[in-house]
Amino acid sequence: SEIAKPLEAIQKAKEPKTSESTNGGDDGDERELWKQRVKILRFRKDDKEQPWGDMGIHQVSIMTNPSTKKSRILARDETPLAKLQINTNLYKGMKVDRSGKRDVQIYLIVDDGKMTMYSIRCKSGDIADKLCQTIKNAAASC
Repeated sequence: SEIAKPLEAIQKAKEPKTSESTNGGDDGDERELWKQRVKILRFRKDDKEQPWGDMGIHQVSIMTNPSTKKSRILARDETPLAKLQINTNLYKGMKVDRSGKRDVQIYLIVDDGKMTMYSIRCKSGDIADKLCQTIKNAAASC
């Protein structure tokens, strides 16, 4: 019908466009290097009693764009909207280390431009090792 056509056009325009493509970068899109469900903790230097604030469970992805050689880390929470909590570029010389049995500590420059320390807790030490190595490799090629 006449009403349905404009409605379909509006719905198509509202469909989220994602660059989380795994097509190998043929058309300049990003490629996913790593994806995992993890727990994220953020360091709060002002809180002496509980310095590590729990951000909850997130789906974390390490993305790279082969044409620009830039990489970034994305963290989406597990709400139905999958809200983006972390979306920041990786950079050469960034500090990322294994910590404890299954954690990776990473220093990121977030929205306010300040350096913030995060701890990403994985299900196992092997997964944490893979994450740490993937971030180091992606950051080195930036």
